[in-house]
Amino acid sequence: MAEGIQEELVGVLQDGQHQVKFLVYQPGLMDGGCNAGVYREIVAEYIMKT
Repeated sequence: MAEGIQEELVGVLQDGQHQVKFLVYQPGLMDGGCNAGVYREIVAEYIMKT
């Protein structure tokens, strides 16, 4: 993420009660391989079991 955007986000979101931190690693949220278990857990109750 570009430094300018980080500073803008901090300015908007950070206050006396909330502190914004940025991680170096950003996971691929749409990567089905490593996130399959999470997806399954989220949608399990919406899937019809036959």
